[in-house]
Formats: sequence, C-alpha cells, structure tokens
Amino acid sequence: SVLIDAGIGAVNANAGSVFARNSLGAIDTARTPSITTGGDVATFAAASWNGGYINARALGTFTVSGIYGGAPETGDASLRVLSLGSATISGAVSGLISVDRDSGAISMPGAVDRAQIRVGGSLTSLSTGALSQSVVTVYDTLGTVTIAGAMFDSAIAAGVDTGSDAAFEGTGTAADKVSTGFIGTVTINGDFRESDSTAGMLRGADQLPGTRHDTTPSARAPTR
Repeated sequence: SVLIDAGIGAVNANAGSVFARNSLGAIDTARTPSITTGGDVATFAAASWNGGYINARALGTFTVSGIYGGAPETGDASLRVLSLGSATISGAVSGLISVDRDSGAISMPGAVDRAQIRVGGSLTSLSTGALSQSVVTVYDTLGTVTIAGAMFDSAIAAGVDTGSDAAFEGTGTAADKVSTGFIGTVTINGDFRESDSTAGMLRGADQLPGTRHDTTPSARAPTR
C-alpha cells in the first residue's frame, strides 16, 4: 500500500496491479494493492489494474491500457475520487468508479461487465463497448451515452446518486438519493435487453423501475 498525505503530479503503474486472495478464495483487502493520496493527482496511468484500490481528491486523467477489474467481483478494482477530469480504460472493465462531484468524459471501448459507475455531480459523456450487468448513475446531468454493442441487464440512471459504494440500497455515506436529473442522448448500437434508462426516478424495494415502489424528487411514487 502507498499512502501520500499530499498531492502528486503523476502515478505510473507500469507493471499493473492484481488483487490478492486468502485461503478461502475471498479477496484479501489487506494484501491487495492500495494507493491513497490526501491531495490532488494530475495523472494516473497503469498497464492494467486487475485489482487494487485508488483513493484521491481531484484526479486529472485516469488511463488504463489493459483490463480494469476482474469479474465477477466488482470490488476487485476501485477508483474513488472527489472529481475526475477524464478516464480512458482500453481493456475489459468490471470494476468500480465512484466520483463525488463532476466528471469529464469516461471512455471504455472494451466490454463492460458487472461494473459500477457513480457520479455525484454531472458526467460529460460515457462511451462503452457492450454493457452487461452494470449500473451507471449520475446525480445531475448525463451528457451523452454511446454503447457500441448490446446493453443487457444494466441500468443507466440520471437524477440518482447511489453513494460511496456505487450500488443501490446503501446506508450512511452509501445511501441512495434522487433528484430530477437530465440525460442528453443515449445511443445503443446493439440489442437492448432487460435494461432501463431513466431520469429522476430511484427504483424501490422491488428493484424494478416504473412501479409504485419508486421514489421521485417530489417524494410521490408513480402509479402503475
């Protein structure tokens, strides 16, 4: 683990990173690589980031040339920052990205499977390859979304903040909240199956959008 109680210009992980497991096969967080800074980071670049945790304040650019994360466990790789200038991940993605405030463009041209992407402010644009079993939430404005392949069993939600864990139904700092939200353009260049794209609607206990269990900004649940 690396702990820096200040900002830093550039972090280069040329050899990449992998997660560690204990004797039971579960992720061993104590032995999995971790980088934490108390200040801003101008650039972060890695050949791959199969597993490991990155925590910082403002991050200028985040670049991973290979894979990010290792499905089926989203928590193998995580990026948690206050704000993000841009992110480009060229390989397959199955990790977590959590941004407390605004984010610039996020580009993931490879397959995105079991990923969690959360932006607590606005997101300029999101582009991915095929999107499967993943959740994307943006609390304010989501500019443009382009899915190069199919979208399966996934959710894109503007006006929703899933909190620090980037997952639905959290508590404390991970608690979900809802606003009106806005989505610009969503383009899916493949099949759209068992998925949803919503704005200003937080799914309820049944985990299905568009039912009486949903929460809206006015706190009035829609009828169905």
